[in-house]
Amino acid sequence: MDSARKVANEASKLLKEIKDLSGLSWIRIARLVGVSRQAIYDLLDEKSVSPQYFEKICQLAKVFRNFAGVKPFVVRSFILAEKEDSTSGFDLLRLNRYQEFLDYANCYQNEPLGYRSFMDSVLVDDLSVVERLSFIEPLPKKGATQSTIERRPAKAHRR
Repeated sequence: MDSARKVANEASKLLKEIKDLSGLSWIRIARLVGVSRQAIYDLLDEKSVSPQYFEKICQLAKVFRNFAGVKPFVVRSFILAEKEDSTSGFDLLRLNRYQEFLDYANCYQNEPLGYRSFMDSVLVDDLSVVERLSFIEPLPKKGATQSTIERRPAKAHRR
């Protein structure tokens, strides 16, 4: 296998890893990398990749490995949530501000990361953000009560 083919193969593997760790859609991953959705699919098919995009994919994979073990929907929600200054983790990653994103993820030891939707009930001292995020379970669907969640029968398949 020639070196260009090896790089394309590695890019494909890294993109799949990014998707698994981040919970982001392929369209959002394409925006992070700076390519079209079709270009992402071409990269997944191990077509050639420019050094510029390969470097970006490597950097993103390195960032998302910091969230290994955290549920992807939590990572995705964290990335997409707006901070107090109306930017999001997505904006920081798209602009290659990786260290700022990681600092943002780790600096809120006693606060709910600038947004309150998941963290209000999970404020635990002396745990990193990643450890705290890993405790979060998905919320039930809107309108569901505890009794309907517990007693919901399995749906039968219709023919």
